[in-house]
Amino acid sequence: MIQIILFILILLLLLELFLGFAVHSFKFGQSYYSAKKNALVYQYDPQTGYTITPNLRYSNPTKPPINAPRKISFVDVRTDKNGFLFTGDLEQASKEHKLIFCLGGSTTMGVESRHDKTYPASLDKLVQPLGYRCINSGIGGGRSIHELLILKHKILRYKPKILILFSGYNDYESYSYQFLDPNDPFKHYTSNSLNLTTMKTFFDRSCLLYSFLAAVKKYRYPKIDIKVSSKEALYDLTWLKAWTDNVGEIIDLCKKHEINFFLLSYASPVYNNATWQSKEFADNDLEMGGRFDNWLSFLEIIHEASQKLCDEKLVQFIDVRPEFEEYLSTYQGDEYYMQRYRLFADRAHFTEEGNQLLAKAIFCQIKEKL
Repeated sequence: MIQIILFILILLLLLELFLGFAVHSFKFGQSYYSAKKNALVYQYDPQTGYTITPNLRYSNPTKPPINAPRKISFVDVRTDKNGFLFTGDLEQASKEHKLIFCLGGSTTMGVESRHDKTYPASLDKLVQPLGYRCINSGIGGGRSIHELLILKHKILRYKPKILILFSGYNDYESYSYQFLDPNDPFKHYTSNSLNLTTMKTFFDRSCLLYSFLAAVKKYRYPKIDIKVSSKEALYDLTWLKAWTDNVGEIIDLCKKHEINFFLLSYASPVYNNATWQSKEFADNDLEMGGRFDNWLSFLEIIHEASQKLCDEKLVQFIDVRPEFEEYLSTYQGDEYYMQRYRLFADRAHFTEEGNQLLAKAIFCQIKEKL
């Protein structure tokens, strides 16, 4: 009997290691245990849905995927007691400086860069001589509903002078791929990995137990197949209405509290009149996966919606694209798109060089308001 029990335990252990390392790595590019370790960056928040873990000092760089050689995440994540990506004393900073908050998703959070090389950190260096500090309050995967709640529950207490918002793509992506209620902050890309109970924490340590429970849940509560393609979602515009409503409320709150509001345009690796060679290169360099033209359509929609909303609300829309084009104006042909793509880690996230350029472009357009 003891031999049988020992055999079963060894078999389960081998199955655990096979699922956790081999199967999970093949499907998701990293082991189950690395993925769970990375999930420790986030935690549940009863007001905003989730937050970045406060007082975090975290470095667990991922391996870049084959088709995005510069995409290395969780390079150097550091937070304060609020979960903001700010290493100073915010209480003291708010007494000695005027505050600028940068709000947005993973592009603002910037986990592909070192903590002091994100675009808000680069902007912080530019505004300090003028008596300001810039605080990075971005969160990976955050949609406009999260941005609204972060402003309400975490930012307003510090009485900022300026709010810069970089938003839109996560609303679109979440709707088109995950079918989340656009205005439910408790359903998001990392919600399944947040541990709300001790029992779930225990089960999540094992890939085998996690897979078993997921299979049972899938069997008992099968999902209705209502898949919408990313292209269909673009023109469905359900996501865009949610985004417009939430950002509109953000703007109204900023006006009520006398905060200067700026909405950023998307600086993107994709561009009009790109050759087939540049699109093919993007598939292998930016993990574009054949979605180059779809990205162009998204950019056109979000740019138009952003400009229209800013005009209606009488706030400033910051179009950083001219600064990027000027920066790249000396390059031609293949050299142009290769230099352009070098500013990005993948189709949506900047490299440290791209972050620095974005910060300079923003600074040029807001410095008159400082």
